[in-house]
Amino acid sequence: PPLPEGKPRSAFLLRAGSARREIDWPGGLLSALGLGALVCGIIEGQTYGWWTATRPFTMAGLGWPEGGLSPVPVVLGLAAVLIAALIVVERSRAAAGRAVMLDLDLFRIPNFRRGNLASALINVGELGLLFVLPLFLLGVHGTSPLQISVAILPLAVGAFLAGGYAGRLANKHGAHRVVQIGMVLEVAAVVTLGLTISATTGGPGLAPWMLLYGVGLGLTSAQLTNVSLADVPPEQSGQASGTQSTARQVGAALGIAAIGTVFATSLGHAMTDRLSDSSLSPERQAAIAHDLRESAGTYGRELHADPGLAAEARAADESLAVAARHASLTTAAILALGLAMSLRLRPSADHREESKR
Repeated sequence: PPLPEGKPRSAFLLRAGSARREIDWPGGLLSALGLGALVCGIIEGQTYGWWTATRPFTMAGLGWPEGGLSPVPVVLGLAAVLIAALIVVERSRAAAGRAVMLDLDLFRIPNFRRGNLASALINVGELGLLFVLPLFLLGVHGTSPLQISVAILPLAVGAFLAGGYAGRLANKHGAHRVVQIGMVLEVAAVVTLGLTISATTGGPGLAPWMLLYGVGLGLTSAQLTNVSLADVPPEQSGQASGTQSTARQVGAALGIAAIGTVFATSLGHAMTDRLSDSSLSPERQAAIAHDLRESAGTYGRELHADPGLAAEARAADESLAVAARHASLTTAAILALGLAMSLRLRPSADHREESKR
């Protein structure tokens, strides 16, 4: 393109080159602090209270008073401010022609925007589920890590088998359809798992639904990246790919935090309800419920080891099943949002041209 009079081409090339080599330190710092505060707030909500402080909190010698406002909403509010600041800073840097960590103009591309959100939601469900189910198996059955791996193995088998077949389906029906089919299978598998899990469910009882979930995950993961990046200009493909990878990692972190919180909170409430008719003193009941929740269910094995606490051990097993059910159904609801987002994906321009031929 023609250059303004009096401006040598070398000056413009130097400016473009320096922009490409520049590091977006403000964007990196704001994103790390904002996402870190968001995950921290979600994780610590059950510990310090979502609104009212339930225990003292100290940091760097400074104390947070108990009984007043919890630090959790303050941290979550800080996360919102930092993420909003990230958006403002990135827009300002892009308008000035400087390098940006996050190119917000990419989100003007419909499939990229919807695909990234779907990717994050899928990882919320996947990592949340893989975090909760081993805790359930360990707490109820005392299952060894090796046996837990075998119980989860059908997920990997299903993903492996479906991933190889996904390409042929995409060539025939379009990658966006394969993603949608995979999401339907994921939601169906997790809903069924949540409705059927009980205190007697072991690895074999989970295996069929984990296999179905793995098939859906294989179909989705194999094609969602293709759909999301298909309409991205080639010169922006590197940053677009990095953005989608980041969306997956953010979803994974939020999944463990959110689904883990649902599991632990449900576990504490369920155990408290089941101990209400126990002959133990109220203080002892509260202590057992607290220890079970704080240990994420593994304290149940200690109850099983004490013959005098057989009733409490059964209550712990039932509470773990309730917590796993609530976590699974919450996961299914999150995956359903991902399914809704995937239904808005459209064929890429290349696929539309091939369909016309």
